[in-house]
Amino acid sequence: HCLATRVIVHSAEEEQSYNDILCAIQLLIQLGTKDFIQLGGDDPTGMNSSQVTDMIFFGLQQILPLMTRGLLQFPTLCTQYFSLVGFMMETYPDKVRILPYELFDALLDSLLFG
Repeated sequence: HCLATRVIVHSAEEEQSYNDILCAIQLLIQLGTKDFIQLGGDDPTGMNSSQVTDMIFFGLQQILPLMTRGLLQFPTLCTQYFSLVGFMMETYPDKVRILPYELFDALLDSLLFG
């Protein structure tokens, strides 16, 4: 009886974590897309491209420790995560080159798993 309850709690925690991470990834994708579209124009918020890029990489740094192999088993989360990472690698290659070792290593581990 206790074991069944523990599994349900673990599943509920994983589902909440899934929802939180998916929401954060979608937000980061939107920020990156908005930044990419407005690269040549004036941003009405007064933020420059460098600040947006820094926010996206900071967000990824916060998400990576929460990403587990179990969460990467969810197709929607996995697709969104790799869309974000692929977009960042393609759009901001100079920033990827200067990532801190811990972030780069965690990112590489997730790519090797996926």
